[in-house]
Amino acid sequence: MSNRSFGLGGYFSRLLSYVIDNIILYIISILIEILLFFQLAMPIPIVPAIGEHILSTIAMFIGVIYFTFFFGKGATPGMRIMNLELIKESGVSPTYLTGFVRYIGMLVSAFVFFLGYIWILIDGSNQGWHDKLAGTYIVKEKK
Repeated sequence: MSNRSFGLGGYFSRLLSYVIDNIILYIISILIEILLFFQLAMPIPIVPAIGEHILSTIAMFIGVIYFTFFFGKGATPGMRIMNLELIKESGVSPTYLTGFVRYIGMLVSAFVFFLGYIWILIDGSNQGWHDKLAGTYIVKEKK
């Protein structure tokens, strides 16, 4: 793919889209936590440590589902707000498998002192490690 036929998404617009997505995920997690509190904690008192473990596990799965689904659709809500789009290196739309691989790559990118994200600043194609792993680009949305 000639990725230059598209305008590549810049670092700061990508960062802001990620922040927006995490705010959305935080709100979803709070709502689920409230629902679980009323469903689990009220009738059956649970040990706080177990409750926290359950909530963190649920939050993790929400993140996997959220990013896999929206990456598979070509853009997360945060990316849409920032007029960004996810495409495969070949120029085609991503699949849900691509979305899942990219999400796992995001965890790897963050795990090593966020070097996978910092890589976007020095890479000529504005790809982080997660983009390279999934074979994707973030581009400015086609109008």
